[in-house]
Amino acid sequence: MTAGNFYSIMFSPGISWEADNCRDSFSASALFFIACRFFQFTAFSFASADFILFLPVIFFEWLASAAILHFFAHSFGGRGSVTDFFRLLPFAELPFLFLPAAKILASSILSSFTGAFTLMAVMIYVWSFTLKIKVMMFNYRLSSAGALAAFAAPALIVFILSAAALFLRAAVLLI
Repeated sequence: MTAGNFYSIMFSPGISWEADNCRDSFSASALFFIACRFFQFTAFSFASADFILFLPVIFFEWLASAAILHFFAHSFGGRGSVTDFFRLLPFAELPFLFLPAAKILASSILSSFTGAFTLMAVMIYVWSFTLKIKVMMFNYRLSSAGALAAFAAPALIVFILSAAALFLRAAVLLI
């Protein structure tokens, strides 16, 4: 991957995903996914041994999140392949490669600003979230509202089920 391709994946993903045929390269997707997760572990000061132990869980998370988001994207009218989405999803996590650099920058240059790393990390997570929405729009040909709804639906369901469980527990305790 050249610097130009990296720049286009980061800032104009739709054009880059179509031109570079990222959907054809499972190995590149797996490599990007592992690298992004490793950089997240490194930025938040987890040990490398922990990363090796969590690698199967991380791969399961990749598979499960792609399957769940695929289900909801199809529920909201999207038409796309789950295998293409599975291969494109790690490219939306490329901003996480900047987390260790943000931590170094926050601890050295911006050391007087105590929330510098937190602010940069939030900006990186928002950037990755935006790229994930763009992946859903690109792969499933959804509108931005449809992609956002498909992305938010699993979290909303978990929130509703958790609230219902807490309500039922409180009701049982009152009886």
